[in-house]
Amino acid sequence: MGLTHLETQVLNAWISGYRRPIDIARVINANPNSVRATLSKLRKKGIITTAEPIKHITSLLDVMESALEKNDLKKLKELLTQIRYQVNVLRKYYEFANLQ
Repeated sequence: MGLTHLETQVLNAWISGYRRPIDIARVINANPNSVRATLSKLRKKGIITTAEPIKHITSLLDVMESALEKNDLKKLKELLTQIRYQVNVLRKYYEFANLQ
């Protein structure tokens, strides 16, 4: 799954911490509407999400600890699924970041 030049630029800006399309457009010298559309494509491809994976994983681990204390196996399984998803998001970030 390759990325276009614009997708690569937008992803690099996203990884660098820029979140708003207007800011990304300014940094990469592109049209904000094109950046908005590209962000949407990257989300559909599962490369970026609106959540911050590390923050999300940390909060899930906190909830998991509480569920473990209550011996709530159903909740633990649900949380584990969510953590796996967030780890895959991080894996995709790093795969594409390392391709650049």
